[in-house]
Amino acid sequence: MKRFLLIALILLLISVPSVSAADNNTTSNTTESKMLKDTEMVVLLTGCVVGTVDPIMNEAYRNDLLPAGYNFTLKIYTMDTFNINSTASTQFKNDLKTVDIFFIFTRPGYPTTGMSYGTEFDALVDLQAIAASLKPGARIFVLGPVKPNITGVNVTNLPAYGPVAAPALSRENIKRTLLEVLRLSGAVNLTANDTKLVPGMQDFLYHPLAPQVYTDRAPYMDWYMNTTLYRPGAPWVGVAILNRYYLSGNMDVYETLIQKLESRGLNVIPYFYCSDPIGASRRFFMVNNTSVIDALVACVQFGYWPDNQTITFFTDLNVPVQGPLPVFLQTSLDDYINSTRQQGLRGLEYYWLSMFEMQGRIEPILIGGSRISGPDPLTGVTIKEYVAYEPGIDQLVNRTLARVNLRKKANSDKKLAMVYFDSTHDEGMPATNGLNLYRSLSNILLAMRAAGYSTGNGNLTEEYIYELINRAGRNPRNMTQTELRKLVDAGCITIPVSEYLKWYSGLPASLRGQVEALWGPAPGNIMIYNNSIVIPGIMMGNILLAPQPVWKWNGTLNNGTLPPTHQFIAFYLYLQKGFGADAVVHIGQHGTLELLPGHVNAMTEDDWPNTLIGSIPNIHLLKMEDPLEAVINPTKRRAYAVTISYLIPPVMRTELYGVYQELSDLMGSYSTAEASGDTDRMNSLESLIRDGVTRAGLEVRLGVNSSTAFSVLRDRLHEYLEELSGILTPYGLHTFGELPDSETLEKFIDAIISFDPANRTARRDEIRNLLIMSASNEMNSLLRALNGEFIQPVSARSPVINLETLPTGRN
Repeated sequence: MKRFLLIALILLLISVPSVSAADNNTTSNTTESKMLKDTEMVVLLTGCVVGTVDPIMNEAYRNDLLPAGYNFTLKIYTMDTFNINSTASTQFKNDLKTVDIFFIFTRPGYPTTGMSYGTEFDALVDLQAIAASLKPGARIFVLGPVKPNITGVNVTNLPAYGPVAAPALSRENIKRTLLEVLRLSGAVNLTANDTKLVPGMQDFLYHPLAPQVYTDRAPYMDWYMNTTLYRPGAPWVGVAILNRYYLSGNMDVYETLIQKLESRGLNVIPYFYCSDPIGASRRFFMVNNTSVIDALVACVQFGYWPDNQTITFFTDLNVPVQGPLPVFLQTSLDDYINSTRQQGLRGLEYYWLSMFEMQGRIEPILIGGSRISGPDPLTGVTIKEYVAYEPGIDQLVNRTLARVNLRKKANSDKKLAMVYFDSTHDEGMPATNGLNLYRSLSNILLAMRAAGYSTGNGNLTEEYIYELINRAGRNPRNMTQTELRKLVDAGCITIPVSEYLKWYSGLPASLRGQVEALWGPAPGNIMIYNNSIVIPGIMMGNILLAPQPVWKWNGTLNNGTLPPTHQFIAFYLYLQKGFGADAVVHIGQHGTLELLPGHVNAMTEDDWPNTLIGSIPNIHLLKMEDPLEAVINPTKRRAYAVTISYLIPPVMRTELYGVYQELSDLMGSYSTAEASGDTDRMNSLESLIRDGVTRAGLEVRLGVNSSTAFSVLRDRLHEYLEELSGILTPYGLHTFGELPDSETLEKFIDAIISFDPANRTARRDEIRNLLIMSASNEMNSLLRALNGEFIQPVSARSPVINLETLPTGRN
């Protein structure tokens, strides 16, 4: 509540209940024991209940059970602490030797044997070994209906108590569950009715300054609109939160988020999920099936599932759905931020990230994590507070405001940057991975002009755009003063060094240190002319057409640690602070913003992609089968993009689907293994790639042999396969928002059917309709994304392999 104290003084009509600290006393000496026998119990919490159920259980034991005379001995362990605290596992095993009851508390349906989510999240727990270590007569209890496959000990399931892990979670029900375990063990004289669960809370709305919770939207709105928090005419933002954070008192992250949203002039509806996420969300966020909010910040780790019901709700809501994430299961927040490994989320938290993407959630920004203050002296449970990561919350709030701005601002006033890739990886020509850049830009700009965007006075033909780009929108191969002067004279962007220095000084010191160690003090010596930094690009009304600056200088990435140049930094800081872009549209595969050094996901302010994209909404047009997006999603996870899929070029099954496709697949698998740090698989794949190069007779063509460093072979093979894929595409390139001619379209359909003729021949008309729908859907989805609307999710695969990826134009 601390963040709202100042506001509370203003809101004189609001009474905020105080929260007292937990009483450190155990039980009064005069309290009569209700135990029939001395009992020791060890509880192990696993899975997603960790971090919220453990403090509730601790409070129930300390403040409810002990004072009432249930003075049994309770020790509480959580799976994550076995990794965080190396001594916890040893203490756990020692405690088990004397216990009467071992209680496995996990959400029903989650694994209860072996390891729960892999060693990156849960330490190994051998339940059979645990059973063997228990003293004679000890019992094992398991929450829910799933019984672990162990022998030699009495195992009892609690199927009726499974709801206590989620919809029926409360301190009262945690107390009753522990009493039920004691009752079944003969340790207390209670009836089944005494320990029966009471109904859980309904889904509700709650504001930290409100005098109560609300199960209907109308009374909440009445309260809110009669406080000074309310901003008449301002946008409304929904925030979806798990009720367990409210119940456990771990509200710092969400109080901070709500306060910062309101400090930026937004009205907030905070919804707490208990049992009916879709039904309650429709009641709280929609009226007559129309959204009453302009953005949804979906902080719930579950409840919104990757299913038709959730996606239909998001589609009906039709607002940006952001999916911020915590890090509290694998380590503490401070350790995560300061670690040099920069691995990102793992285990269950990585599962949540992937699940969010399958729902269509965007912008997985790190907003909080655990602060560990030590074990409770009675129960031994690791005391963890869920605390805010304020740089992440600030960025989330700024990005929410920017997404809402797209919904509110007139198209004629929006400033957009259209960024294509030219020598970004040292290529010799603009690269868009299967997209006809000039014709696609022509189609996009014409559609924008029709939608009311300011696109200048040009005729917007592909020939006109080609001439503009080749005059002032190319990254020069030779950065001589003569070449730079030509760009300046052609009207490209120039940033005074003095202006860049102001922007640059605002970067975190750790990032400035990386740049200056390699590229020298600001502004460096790349693309400097007449005391300004030169940025190739062309202004067309309120639209900036520009190539992404080059990152991969001298053909090396320094093992993934190569920082961007000053000119690269200047470009994105210009979009943020100079040009003032309302959105940026990256076109094609693959840019380098999302590949810059830093955490793989759940980034901090000390990670390059996170800091350079800032609060600018990012929309990225990507080929529907992009292998990198299919696996590690750097564009979504590291540049916070909404991706719009576009069709692959019309193809027939050619040599590319032979050894060349095999090599392409192996290269994609290698990138995946590299991203996850799987060195054994990397070594195996390297051998297969070298063998494939030999079988394809490419050694002379690539200038490699058996002794060539793999990094060199890999770069050359990647470039060759990209060139080859263009050569082997008999029907040219795809044009965004456009179908090929009728004859080519039919040949394309033939190629799709030929992959599975038994099941697809009869579906020819359906396939044709999906391709026709794709053309219109691509352009419509781009325009809708620029209006801050929801874009449905889709997997990244070729339509030849998977028809479910059609139509394109999805995220």
